[in-house]
Amino acid sequence: MLDNNVETKFLVGKGFVTVDPWKFPLVCIFTFLTPQKIRIYAIGSANDSQDRDPKEWTLEGSNDEGATWTMMDSRLMAKNFYDQAVDLGYPEPNKGRYKRLFYYTIANPIEYKKVRWTIKSNWGADLLQLSEFQLFR
Repeated sequence: MLDNNVETKFLVGKGFVTVDPWKFPLVCIFTFLTPQKIRIYAIGSANDSQDRDPKEWTLEGSNDEGATWTMMDSRLMAKNFYDQAVDLGYPEPNKGRYKRLFYYTIANPIEYKKVRWTIKSNWGADLLQLSEFQLFR
């Protein structure tokens, strides 16, 4: 998820974890050496199965070692990544619909020492996938 390469895939879910059935949410916490002001973040779509794409998530920040969290951004998507790429004009599945970054802006960026990304749901699959997650100052 953090290798700066949309050709790789992060995959989690039924059959890939010790708890069966696997359930949302998936929580990822990123800790910085010094507080960072995140202005944009990106999520990369994987190479197949758009029903595994993240559908709903929150991005929160903390400056007190995670005791309290402040909402940075929250999304409930109307379309999966594949269909968003179709809307952008990518007609062929292997030419732009998969393995691409989708960018989201933070309305009111503030410096935080920790960032928590909570994926609350996908589009109905037993697995969750993405190719990349990036934070930009």
